Amino acid sequence: MECVDSSELIEGQTCEQAIATYGPRVCYNTFFESHCCATCTAQQTGIPGNSFGSSPSLNK
Repeated sequence: MECVDSSELIEGQTCEQAIATYGPRVCYNTFFESHCCATCTAQQTGIPGNSFGSSPSLNK
C-alpha cells in the first residue's frame, strides 16, 4: 500500500498543518501515523527510538 496522507481534515487542518501545529511527535500516535503517512514519513529523524524528534515515552 502506498504511503499517502488522507484527504480528511484533522480538526479542520490538513496533515501538514496539524503536524505543524502539534509537532512531529504526534506521529507516534497510530491514528496520525496512518492518517498522515506521507507527512509523518517526511518528519522522521532517522534516529532509532527517536523517530520523530522526541522519545515516544514522553508522549503517553
